[in-house]
Amino acid sequence: MAALDAGIQIGEDVQPERVGVWIRSGIGGLAEFEEQHRRFIDKGQRRVNPFYNSYVYPGHGGRTGFY
Repeated sequence: MAALDAGIQIGEDVQPERVGVWIRSGIGGLAEFEEQHRRFIDKGQRRVNPFYNSYVYPGHGGRTGFY
């Protein structure tokens, strides 16, 4: 789909073996997850960092590229 959007014809404009897709996630580190979980268990929900949810959201930072 990205190749079509870019107007690239795989096999004509670029060799198929030179095309790759890199997919990644912006999910935060496991250490931050564990720290906030520990705070929740020990001190309750009001002590959890209010920005924590945005640190571990897996939809951040996705990228697809052709090189």
